[in-house]
Amino acid sequence: MARRIDWEAELQKSGLGDYLQELPPTEAGKTLHNYLEREYGDLEDLELEGEIYENGELQGRYDCLDERAGVIYEFKTKSSDGMESAPYQSDITQVREYLDGTSSEVGFLIYISREDLGTEEYPITRK
Repeated sequence: MARRIDWEAELQKSGLGDYLQELPPTEAGKTLHNYLEREYGDLEDLELEGEIYENGELQGRYDCLDERAGVIYEFKTKSSDGMESAPYQSDITQVREYLDGTSSEVGFLIYISREDLGTEEYPITRK
């Protein structure tokens, strides 16, 4: 793997800290995705909000594919209670489906605390 993005360090610089805490979960996720698009959307080897198709039908959208490193990143914003229960089997399954739909061999499920932007990362591989 050529590189790994330190998402916690990147998020700490974002200024999203207090803002995400105040938002409902769905809005926090949208705000995070908007931030990623704004800050990283122009990078040549990062694909944000990529789509997975099977037999011509949309199967899902991954958050970020680092094409240079061959890594998928899937982000989830959580409260402190949600962070304690991570990782969730449904999220692991989701990342594995993205791996199956791309040439990536590894994905990282990244839970982001809405309270302090701390992260917990879980590497996910194909079954």
